Amino acid sequence: MRTEPAIATWYVGTYLGSADQAQHVRQAVARYLAGCPAAYDAVLIASEFASNAIVHSASRGAFFTVRAEPHPDYVWVEAEDLGGSWHCRPPDGRSHGLDVVQALTGPDGWGVETTTSGGRVVWARLDLLPGELAGTASWPNCPVCNARGSRDVSDVSRRQSASVHVPAWLTSVDFMQLIAVWAQGLAGTLLANTLPRRWAHVQGVAAQARSLASSLGPDAGLLEAAAWLHDIGYLPELAATGLHGLDGARYLRDVQHAEPLLCRLVAHHSCAVIEAEERGLADTLNREFAPPPRPLADALTFCDMTTSPDGEHVHVNHRLAEIHDRYGSGHLVSRSIRRATPLILEAVGQVNARASRL
Repeated sequence: MRTEPAIATWYVGTYLGSADQAQHVRQAVARYLAGCPAAYDAVLIASEFASNAIVHSASRGAFFTVRAEPHPDYVWVEAEDLGGSWHCRPPDGRSHGLDVVQALTGPDGWGVETTTSGGRVVWARLDLLPGELAGTASWPNCPVCNARGSRDVSDVSRRQSASVHVPAWLTSVDFMQLIAVWAQGLAGTLLANTLPRRWAHVQGVAAQARSLASSLGPDAGLLEAAAWLHDIGYLPELAATGLHGLDGARYLRDVQHAEPLLCRLVAHHSCAVIEAEERGLADTLNREFAPPPRPLADALTFCDMTTSPDGEHVHVNHRLAEIHDRYGSGHLVSRSIRRATPLILEAVGQVNARASRL
């Protein structure tokens, strides 16, 4: 069974469930584990796991996620697919797939677990031999391992590396669908364990975003991605300015190299410019991230401001009252929300009016 580290230091990549993606898995894991004495074996295992997900699981034609995590005395590799029955070939006297994994890890060094959502995680642990570190000049200085235990924001790109792999043949609609999948995976990695109530909230906001899909057309995936990621700036490692929209958007821009419009939506979500003014950051916010198009901004405000902290759908007035109760009347956030209330109510009204015309 896997033991969760206190602070994650893993690579996370979400991939399409198509045959050409296995090579991208190999390349990404090899880059991430460069200098690790177990890198070659870890790449081989990641490739086997990816192939199984693509060929033998419900992720075929959909998506799967690969993670790799280095430790001073072992390397962890896992792949999470969408579950379903594995369709394994009959024995033919030769080693295949998981036989290779077991040969590298030993019988107790790998396993299969089912997620609460019905997916499947296949994991492997590669132990490093005593003295193996000493014989590898680059590994003791691995920036990922050196970052363990640090809360410095400069380490986040190495400790929480995640990426989305988009083949050139994807249409813009395909890309917008995939970006929502990627955003869900990234938000879960960042928030689920560290800020579970924020994670509950963004799940509810994303559900609201999906409910608006018919009125947004090709932008529906982008809105859902912003819904998943709008609160990542609350993560302690990212909270440099205290304006969580700005902090989250900077991470998406500088570390994830995310779609610029996605960054702008996160930066300005729910009338964030008002709070930016209260914090003396309005010029910084607008200089780094131009305001997004009004219809998309209104839609994200609607999703956020009709979802409770626990992810439940609520009336906008209840949501506003809850924010005031939680922070207190004199708090900067309460002052900001009070000033932003007319704009928030207008945005919610616009979205409801558009929905009623469909």
